[in-house]
Amino acid sequence: MGRVWDKKKKRYKYGYKLELLMNVTQTGRLRFIGCALGPINSDERALLTHIFQDIEKYLGKGKLKEIIDSLTLDRGYWGGHFLWKLNKRWGVNFATLVRDDDLDFVKHVEYYLRGVEPTFKERWIKVTKRGKKIRKRIRICGINGLYLRRYSKQGKEKDLGKVNAVVVYDKDRKGRERRRIYVTTLDARKDPFKIYKFYKDRWRIENQGIRYLSQRWNLRDLAGRTLNSIQARIWCILILYNAVKILEMKYEGKMEKLKDE
Repeated sequence: MGRVWDKKKKRYKYGYKLELLMNVTQTGRLRFIGCALGPINSDERALLTHIFQDIEKYLGKGKLKEIIDSLTLDRGYWGGHFLWKLNKRWGVNFATLVRDDDLDFVKHVEYYLRGVEPTFKERWIKVTKRGKKIRKRIRICGINGLYLRRYSKQGKEKDLGKVNAVVVYDKDRKGRERRRIYVTTLDARKDPFKIYKFYKDRWRIENQGIRYLSQRWNLRDLAGRTLNSIQARIWCILILYNAVKILEMKYEGKMEKLKDE
């Protein structure tokens, strides 16, 4: 177990962190393909690296690139050097939202937008607000060939290579315009909306993955206090989840009855 400081409650909270790698493609084949367990203060990048190492250990070297077309990273910006390592070491494309407007990469995007007249396309998307589906207009464009940089503690600059960006403008609930920037190694200029959709599909992890595991399989309930009992329960639940999803795909019409059995 580890501990992290809870700002709201102004005290430490103790526990573990479970990182899950899930397939969120549109084919309906929702699967957990990897997981890692560590103390609650574990670095998520280290846990993801551990998952990647296990995939190559048990499935074979080079298999990671075969089974992952593109990785959608949530919960903030994971750092330029780590993103670079994902692509160079593992050969995996990625797409993630840049949350910090003070990053050098964001300044590079803004410089590009000021110097070049990018072609923004308008798209209408469907979003759910308060249980109702509504149409929303966005403006989107893709930019290729932006530099991803890393800075040392001494402030020295190092170019890690070129990446691409998708810039999206929309309006919040109060009607104010907001901007979002996504960084990716995929071709952003060709089809920026596809990359935007990749990131939006991450909601499946929370709604159809984590919530399902919590409500139906009681994933958050501990089976015991030892590492072995916690691991055994988590691994068993994930295997059962995948088994149910496979049955849903094979026996779509019969699954309501099969689920109860």
